[in-house]
Amino acid sequence: MNYTDDETLYKELTSTTIPSYEKALGEAESIEREIPELEEMTYQVEGESGDVDEL
Repeated sequence: MNYTDDETLYKELTSTTIPSYEKALGEAESIEREIPELEEMTYQVEGESGDVDEL
């Protein structure tokens, strides 16, 4: 979509772009949870607190 005005951009973002992004994000999160091999790596990166370890 080419920019035409603020109202058109807002409508595009709220009706198409943001919902598509949220759907893709949800699908990516569900796929990631289904891969047991990643759980150990995630735990090592995040540590016990769930935060990413500082280098």
